[in-house]
Amino acid sequence: SRSDIEQILGLLLPQGMIAEQWIPKLTLDEGAVDLRVLVIAGQARHRVVRQSRHPMTNLHLGNQRGDETALRQFMGSQRFEAALELAEAAAACFPHSLYAGVDILIDHKLRPLVGEINAFGDLLPRLTDRGQSAYTAIAEACHAQSCLV
Repeated sequence: SRSDIEQILGLLLPQGMIAEQWIPKLTLDEGAVDLRVLVIAGQARHRVVRQSRHPMTNLHLGNQRGDETALRQFMGSQRFEAALELAEAAAACFPHSLYAGVDILIDHKLRPLVGEINAFGDLLPRLTDRGQSAYTAIAEACHAQSCLV
């Protein structure tokens, strides 16, 4: 009831509660999808399509890697590239971070939206970009920027 909702909000809002708008993710044949993009030194590098039969697509929750080629074809190359550019722009909000894992949600209108930014990138085993693992790419970017002390 309205009074129950008001009571719940009255208890939670003073404690710093936040409310987030639900964004239904794009759903393909194998389920809902989003993108995890590892941005290193300002460039969208390693990325993985995360796919699930449920709204939560995190891979560590038992979900699967989706087909990037299929997603790119479904979205169109221009929209897919816009999603990667959005990940780069989101990571740029943290100019002192060499890398970040950016979750890009794709809504049913094929619009890319930032869902979350993770400071530690991600565990992306068996995923390469330009012949490099995520860890090799991070180490080389760090070396190139002389960030090792």
